[in-house]
Formats: sequence, C-alpha cells, structure tokens
Amino acid sequence: MHTDAPYAATASITLPIEEATTLFFHSGGSSSQGQLTIVTADPATGARKNVAVIDIKVKYWNPRAWRDSNVCTMKRAERDFGLGIYSHWRSWGWKQLVVEVVVTLPASQAQPLVLKGIESQLSSFTHKLGDLARTVSLESLNLHSSDAHISAKSVSARSFDVRTSNAPITGSFNVTDKLNIFSSNGHIDVDIQATNDNLETRTVVELFTSNAPIKSTISLLTSRENDKGPRFLIMPMTSNNHLDITIPTAPLDSRLTFTGATSNAPARLTLPPTFEGKILSGTSNAKPEFHYDSSSSKDPSGQGRARRFANEKVEKGVFFEV
Repeated sequence: MHTDAPYAATASITLPIEEATTLFFHSGGSSSQGQLTIVTADPATGARKNVAVIDIKVKYWNPRAWRDSNVCTMKRAERDFGLGIYSHWRSWGWKQLVVEVVVTLPASQAQPLVLKGIESQLSSFTHKLGDLARTVSLESLNLHSSDAHISAKSVSARSFDVRTSNAPITGSFNVTDKLNIFSSNGHIDVDIQATNDNLETRTVVELFTSNAPIKSTISLLTSRENDKGPRFLIMPMTSNNHLDITIPTAPLDSRLTFTGATSNAPARLTLPPTFEGKILSGTSNAKPEFHYDSSSSKDPSGQGRARRFANEKVEKGVFFEV
C-alpha cells in the first residue's frame, strides 16, 4: 500500500442495515486501488445496532486526480446500500488514488447480526475480513478483486463466491450450501467448515487456482440425524503445483464425492476415520500410494467392525476400496 502520497481526504458515513440488507462495494476506472476491511464493533461499546459505519481515506498525488474521481453512496433496491469508487479510466501515475475503506458492522452479545449479503466488485483492492463468524450471519458473501490478496480471519455464510487473480486467498470459511474460491497464479490456503443440514441437497466446496498450491483443511459436519446421511461434494483443482487436502472429520454414513487434480506436482488427500468407500487414484509419471493409520482402526460406529482394504490396478491408476 502506498504511504507517500502528499494529499489525503477522509470521510465517515453510515449505511442502514437490517436482516434483508445487502451491502455492496463497486469500483470503476483504472486509477484506483486500495483495501476493503470489514470488522465488527466491540459489543461492549454500545455501538448503534442498525447502521454500518464506513470510514474512508483517499490518498492521491495530484489534486486533479481527486477532482476527476468520485466516491459516493449508492442504493440499488429498497434494502441494498453501497459505496461506489470511480476514478479516471487512464491509469497514469499522477491520476492514481489509494482508497482505504473500513466497514464496521454492529455486534451484539445476545444474537448475531443477520444480513442478506455482502458483495464487492473492487479491482486491485485487497480484501481483509476480521473475525466475523461469531457475530455475523450472512446469506451470501461475494468478493471479487484482481491482483490483490483476499483474506478472512473467520466468516460464515450460506453461500460464497470469492475470486481474485495473481494473488492468494486465505482464511477460515464456514459454509452450509456452496463455497467457490477461485484464483489464478495465487495460492489458496483455507480452513473450511462445511455443514450439511439440508439433506435434500449437497454442500459443495470448489477450490481452483493455477500455477500455485492449494492447501485446505475441510471439516464435514451436520447437526441432524437422518437415514440418508449428509452429502458433500469437494472439488479442488490446480496445475503445476501441489495439492494438499485434509478432511479430519465427517459424519457417520455421510456421502462424500471428491474430485481433485493437479499436474506436474504431488497431490495428497487425508481422509477421516469415518470414511468408507472407493478411491480411484491416478498419475502420469509416478506410482499412487496409499497409507493407513492403524491407530484409527477402531470402528467409529461402535459396532466392532474390522476395517478391510482392497486395491486393484486399472488402466489409469490404482483402485482402492476401504
């Protein structure tokens, strides 16, 4: 982040929020970059319960750059409120703006803040989310950037769509419906809690990048008991770098579909003791390997069953059955 700009302008605004509110942030033009930070207020401070406080600081190198730009509040529907950042379409040095936006959401010790969604379309903006999971519940979280890091200390939502390019995506995400994380030329390092309580549909986790590693710990959870069992679909994919996925927990009788891939690099999948099923593992230039931790041999269902293994070579790899 640039710190040596000779000029700066600041403002603080509030946007109304309620359960059906979507907060959105949008940028246009080629001359702006910066950071969007989203945090929660300390519930002990008595912060206003029905507004989000947005603090804005714009740093610039030439007064004309500020005159040619616009930072404004927006409303696109009855309960959708946002902030727009619009700069010159030519990215000349003297026209550059560095915009720092800090969004402080209200927090309560009694119950979480429920929002319909948070959305961003902020090219070249770093996104930094604080510890939101304990105090904010989102229907959806859609964060779109480019050439900038996206990170979340913790956040919970029914669905996610998080995208950037040439930069990493990191953090902790709790999802109940669908989590899409996409980058290119940037690594993905995320901890995920995927909960499937709607037993008519699968909870989906999709991680994609290229030319960079993917590392993720994905805990599969449910709070309901049903003969059908919770269902999960996990799809991590990269290229020219390693893939490392750990699934430490999964409910008994859950149904997991996993499809992972990389190229020209190792791939490793660690499965929980509750796993029972079939694995097809293949590679183009090495032998697939299977390792079993005998310390986890106890039947997790409590029925005293003995774990058995079988493997068979097939045309494109090795077929394991557990």
